[in-house]
Amino acid sequence: MDGTRRYWTGMGLAGVLAAGAVLTVRPLLLVGSAMIGASLLVHQYAFIRTLARTVDYLEVEEATSHESIIADETTVNTLRVTDPMGSPLELTVESRPPIAARASGDRSVRLGAAQREARTAFEVTWPVAGSFRFDPPRLEVADQHRLFRARVPIEPDAAPSITVEPRRPQEMHVGSGGERLIAAYGEHETDIVGSGIEPDVLREYTSADAANRIDWKTTARMREPFVREYETETDHATALVIDTRDAMSQGPPGETKLDYARQLALALTENAHAFNDPLGLYVVTEDGVADQVRPASHRQQYVSIRERIQELEPIEDVSETSHEETAAAMRQAATQLADDSAFASRLRPYLEETSAQIQQIDRDPLFGTVRSYIQPLHGSLWTVIITDDTHRAELRETVMLARRGNDQVLVFLTPSVLFEEAGLSDVDNAYERYLDFERFRKQLAKIHRVSAFEVGPGDRLDTVLSSGARAHRQATRNTASTSPNQ
Repeated sequence: MDGTRRYWTGMGLAGVLAAGAVLTVRPLLLVGSAMIGASLLVHQYAFIRTLARTVDYLEVEEATSHESIIADETTVNTLRVTDPMGSPLELTVESRPPIAARASGDRSVRLGAAQREARTAFEVTWPVAGSFRFDPPRLEVADQHRLFRARVPIEPDAAPSITVEPRRPQEMHVGSGGERLIAAYGEHETDIVGSGIEPDVLREYTSADAANRIDWKTTARMREPFVREYETETDHATALVIDTRDAMSQGPPGETKLDYARQLALALTENAHAFNDPLGLYVVTEDGVADQVRPASHRQQYVSIRERIQELEPIEDVSETSHEETAAAMRQAATQLADDSAFASRLRPYLEETSAQIQQIDRDPLFGTVRSYIQPLHGSLWTVIITDDTHRAELRETVMLARRGNDQVLVFLTPSVLFEEAGLSDVDNAYERYLDFERFRKQLAKIHRVSAFEVGPGDRLDTVLSSGARAHRQATRNTASTSPNQ
């Protein structure tokens, strides 16, 4: 509680009268000073009691028009204040949105003396992704004589909270070779991963089977839906490894590689939550692991992983790591071949080349993450790697390492050709580059216990495939028409 200028003016007058009574020996001035002081104390006591009663009975309701929105969208928030006692105090209640939000309009509700209800509405724009909760509204109170004021934080009947999701990429495609594995991705996003089970017998899909039992790798290979009969397994977990290195920033705003990776990761998180599968998260940067959360299946685990995924941003290369033990050993072996024999001459270049390759792979942050954090985990594990096709040799070694004993590995790749600014200006070149990507994806998919899929903008992929196929057919016809046999 604070005294206003009027209060301190009154206190000053009382002090002046008291001093005058002493100096002039006039008791009446002292009586006047005492009466002013007593009056102020009575008003102060009354203000404190009325304030306490008002706070006890005051009803504050704050609400937002949406509980979940996309970044940069706007919500309409309402603040309603009810004073059933009709307090003689003047009340001002101010809404306090999170710092990350931008509010426009009047966020305050004012109730005059004896006024029982008032409300306001204002707009809030949310530029930052994440989960937010409004701070408790602030109550500012003044008495009718303008002698005292106070600011009191109050708890509303329901504090609004909101989840702001990153801008979602359009035309989400998840599949292989241009074929979609999921007809309506947004409708049933979580059919990619099963639930705590070990495959047993493969058979054709029937209408009585649930969609989440489809074996996508076999389906993609056979061009017909297949399912597996499963044997229940109790110790099953999913390790979600997401690459956020600088290459993942490629693409237009809101539709970068990382935007597509984020959307897929959120779908996989929802899937794990639905089946109550233990879920872990490992975020890879140029420097190694930024976040590492061991698999667990409690509710807060899924919530915190979902929030962390929503906040993902690409990380630029700011430093270099060096893991040269193996490479140094190879270099040493090469230098020990000091003689000029035919054997040494043939073997030395091989060792030097292998040394450089091992050093490059050993320095790769994705490889290091799997080696340091995935391999030591116990129990059956699905390792889900979401990355791009930039570091192919390193990725292949990472996938081999992630298989561990009999574990399964799912790799989701964002093809670089679909995200380059001028990637589709030369459709023929884009088509050839996509075919090169597809050969690499198939190489990964042929590895035992590994499934590899493409993730990206479906409209751009359709353009590449359709235009490339037409150009290929036209080239074939032109070749046939100029053939000597024609």
